[in-house]
Amino acid sequence: MHTRNDNCKVIVLEINEISWELMRPWLDRGELVNFTRLRSRGVWGQTVTPEKPPLLEPWVTWVTFYTGVPQEEHGAEFLEQPPETIRVPRLWDVACQKGKKVGVYGSVGSWPPKTVDGFFVPGSFSPDSQTFPEELRPIQDVNLRYTRAHAPGTQQPGLKAMLASIWNLRKLGLNLGVCLRLVKTLAEIKLRPSRNWKKVSLQPVLNESFFCHLWKRFRPDLATFHTNHVAHYQHRFFRAWKPEEFPDPTEASEIERFGDAIHHGYLVSDWLLGRFMRLCDRNPEVVLCVASSMGQKPWVPARYGDVAPLTCRIRSIERLIDILGLRGKCEYFSSMAPQWNIRIQDAAMRKAMMDHMFAARYQPLAKSMYHCLEVGDSIVVTPISHHGIGPTSTCTFPTLEGQPSYPFSDLVMQEDDTRKSGCHDSIGLVGFYGQPIGTGRDLGQISTLDMAPTMLRLMGIDPPLHMKGQSHTTRILR
Repeated sequence: MHTRNDNCKVIVLEINEISWELMRPWLDRGELVNFTRLRSRGVWGQTVTPEKPPLLEPWVTWVTFYTGVPQEEHGAEFLEQPPETIRVPRLWDVACQKGKKVGVYGSVGSWPPKTVDGFFVPGSFSPDSQTFPEELRPIQDVNLRYTRAHAPGTQQPGLKAMLASIWNLRKLGLNLGVCLRLVKTLAEIKLRPSRNWKKVSLQPVLNESFFCHLWKRFRPDLATFHTNHVAHYQHRFFRAWKPEEFPDPTEASEIERFGDAIHHGYLVSDWLLGRFMRLCDRNPEVVLCVASSMGQKPWVPARYGDVAPLTCRIRSIERLIDILGLRGKCEYFSSMAPQWNIRIQDAAMRKAMMDHMFAARYQPLAKSMYHCLEVGDSIVVTPISHHGIGPTSTCTFPTLEGQPSYPFSDLVMQEDDTRKSGCHDSIGLVGFYGQPIGTGRDLGQISTLDMAPTMLRLMGIDPPLHMKGQSHTTRILR
């Protein structure tokens, strides 16, 4: 039996944008057995992040969670911004400095991988598939391929290609039970293509088998595991799940096709939680922290007359790069759809690009086409959506030579099956489970600033003085 003075091993199960409030109907019906067990046999509460819009974004709030300092100090502004622009060490950096073994798997903004005593598989929105050790790279190749395949307009991998790539990963920890689960879901999708959205939640199932194999091999003092599948479903399918929350009616076909997608996402999360809890049960020195850095709620956009427009996405980044005269002068990659990161070393060229993008307009409505944000030598570009634009619109660049104009369909696609219907909320979820943890205790609200200091204390590490949060170990441990 562990005492509160022992050094624990910590696993952080990061389920992006999950919340107790949204899972309440399924908790009440007894469907989420592992979340129910967490509340009775562990301690639980809500995370509250200090960020407000427009900084209420996962690539900001997770960095607050990892660093214990607010955004104005750590400097995160967009996903996969230049890593040197993050000004504060993260939880795994501090653990490494104290001689701890570390295993990072999928955490937001963790690229590039660090050389650690353990393993390091960066987030699935990374610019490339680097890992540490290098032998894990096939895992990240699959993650990047299928994360980007979820975006509308991209070529979807066929069933044979998916099964072949899965089979080739068996030496890295893929087990028979997970293979059967994957095959069953893929067969269902083959028979019912309208259930194609289930592919999103295959990634965490697949990754859990790799993570557990790596954890048993390295037995790190700190390990993280991240999944984005619930956030993906909530952003896209809130209208189908709770149509009464929206002022305009949801089509019956949308409800029929996607109405149970969020429910499915939470069921997969409950399965994941059960797998991680079992690992804790078998290793009494391990503490599990399951958390989100924020939650979600229905998106009823006042600036659009309370009705969301169709989402605009860049049809071809290469075409846009050519129009801007940047061919061979920049690097670019897709991060979280519909965003693109463009890295330009030359400052004057970078400013000129920003000017051209801000001046670009949808005509005849004279509406802005792009939102851009610059950090270091990188610019993140996000197309702006509006009501009233579509195939008959044109795209103009009045500050480029000759003021060129292009057909809407050359540069823009609107191919989502649904409109965006979930937005970020500052309230997330937290729970702690394991033999050293108290039972049945409601922690109330905990700032995301407190999470890194708390987990460091659980490992027997004094939090660095720069961290602004406080440790809650006295409330968590037996």
